[in-house]
Amino acid sequence: MFSEALLNFDYLIYSSHKTGTQTLVRTLRSNGYRCLHFHGLKNIGLSDGDFPSLLEAYYQRQGRPLKVITVFRFDQLFSNFSEMFAKVTGEPLQVQNTNIGSDKWYKEIYEEFRSSLRMPSEVLKSAYQEKKQLINLFYRKRP
Repeated sequence: MFSEALLNFDYLIYSSHKTGTQTLVRTLRSNGYRCLHFHGLKNIGLSDGDFPSLLEAYYQRQGRPLKVITVFRFDQLFSNFSEMFAKVTGEPLQVQNTNIGSDKWYKEIYEEFRSSLRMPSEVLKSAYQEKKQLINLFYRKRP
């Protein structure tokens, strides 16, 4: 089962990382939307199989589907996010950038580390195992 609080958000934002997603959350909140960011179902108190029940309960309470934004490559999304959001929702949006890596004191060492990191496939598979239910839900083949 899930928390009743989850039925009161305008958006759930699922992402595999946080930096760009913080900008999305801040942007939505500064424009009056109620949103929650999460990395996996356990982060919002859901167990396996609870997500479809949450979507149904939300629809029953709000009379509309819950809007879920899934973000994997946020850098590409934000190049035209305001325009895309306005087309989808019909409402303008002012982007509020946050947590910018180029503004950090550790920028150079971070870039060096990032360019040299090579992650074994077993580690990646393990890291995304918890997210498998969401990935299958959002990216399943449709008839």
